[in-house]
Amino acid sequence: SVFADSIAQIMTQMLRSVVDSGTAKKLRYQFGLYNQIAGKTGTAVTLKNGRYSKDYMTSFAGYFPAGNPEYSCIVVIEDPNGYLQYGSSVAAPVFKEIALDLGKPSAEASLAVNNLDFVFRRQTQANCVGARA
Repeated sequence: SVFADSIAQIMTQMLRSVVDSGTAKKLRYQFGLYNQIAGKTGTAVTLKNGRYSKDYMTSFAGYFPAGNPEYSCIVVIEDPNGYLQYGSSVAAPVFKEIALDLGKPSAEASLAVNNLDFVFRRQTQANCVGARA
């Protein structure tokens, strides 16, 4: 074990609160995934030639189901288009689609997943899957 179970429970509560009432609450309210996903949004301005640019990198890293994790996934999107360039509005919805598709039969899930650029790992296995559109 990497750390005590009590610490894992505290971290899960904190990461669930991101979806419950934090920056990724749209996952809860729009898509009914309350208490099923634990994760963290991220938004960063990128550096180009040693200076901050106007380009962003957004992310959502999480696992599900939160109470008994089977999957973990991180979605990173470089230089997203549009007005809202935040992890909560760009990367979290992609994570949600992956989570929903993984509940489907494997052929349907692989079709949806193969059209995304992401890193995915089933926690009970050691393999990783990545795909580019």
